[in-house]
Order: sequence, then C-alpha cells, then structure tokens
Amino acid sequence: MCTAAERIYVHESIKEEFENQVTNIASQYQIGTWDDPNTNVFPIINDKQRTNIISHIQDAIDKGAKVLLGGTEHPEHFVKPTVLTNVPESAIMESEETFGPVISISSFNSVEEVVERANNSRYGLGASVYGNANVNEIAQQLEAGMVGVNKPAGASPWVGAKQSGFGFHGSVDGHRQFTQVKVIN
Repeated sequence: MCTAAERIYVHESIKEEFENQVTNIASQYQIGTWDDPNTNVFPIINDKQRTNIISHIQDAIDKGAKVLLGGTEHPEHFVKPTVLTNVPESAIMESEETFGPVISISSFNSVEEVVERANNSRYGLGASVYGNANVNEIAQQLEAGMVGVNKPAGASPWVGAKQSGFGFHGSVDGHRQFTQVKVIN
C-alpha cells in the first residue's frame, strides 16, 4: 500500500522493545503465491522493482544498518519481510520510496531531530505520529498530505505533498476537481 510505513522513528527509550515487537510480528508473515491461504507477502510486481528493493536494503547495510530480519538473500520474484535498524540518514531508503516488505527503524532523542529527519525527503504522501504529549503539534510540523495521529495515515480526501502527487481525490472537495465549472451570464 502506498501509505504503508517505510521509515519508523522511535524514541531511544523504547527502541529495543519496539524493535523486538516489530521483528516478532514481521517474522510471522509468509511469502508465497496468491492461491496459498497462508501467504500474506506476495511476489514483487516485476524484477526491476525487486532489484530496487534489494538495492535499498544493501545500501542501508553497507552504510551501517543492522539486519534484524530478512536481509539481501531472497527467493526469485520475492522479497522476504525485512526489518532494519540503525539506518543512517545517508541511506537511500531514508529519502526514496522502497515500496517493498521492508521496514527501517531509527531512533531519536528530540522532537526537533525527528521532525527534521522525517521531512528530509522529496516525498510526502502520508505520515503517522504516535504518542501522548505534543502529537498534534508534531503532526502539524510534518510535510505530508495526510497525517494520522495515533493511527495510520490515510483519509478522505486522499492528498499528497511534495512529489507525492498533485491534486487530491475522495470527498466532496476531491470530486470537485473532476468537474467543469460553467458560467452562463
């Protein structure tokens, strides 16, 4: 899904517990074909995208990321669920969309640091903020068309920011952009 989380920033104080939980959940996902009822991670759309995903993983590892699950070895046509941590800001997946079953986890210590890092991309379709204190203020600072507060991004109208789309759709306002105004005077 295009609004699926790719980069997660978690406060340093809960990083280890969070990584353990994410890795445990991701390890339960199974790759396979559409006709297998136990499958929940399907083949990648084409070899070009599969290669792109694996190159993002390799780039992060080469730049110091640690593999908690998955890695760079994947069966033909597939990418296994992959969890990376300590992904540096210089990694490609920090600024480009990976579009695969990969999650990048990095820690932060201050709100200013995490907002700057989250906004350091030319894309801005969706973002989510989870927490108690200051979540609405943080949400206001994120450069994304849709920001979920204590829930995933995605709303109506469906709207992006930066290079994540022009215009929007869904809702009365979204549908208006597909109409033609006619004035007869």
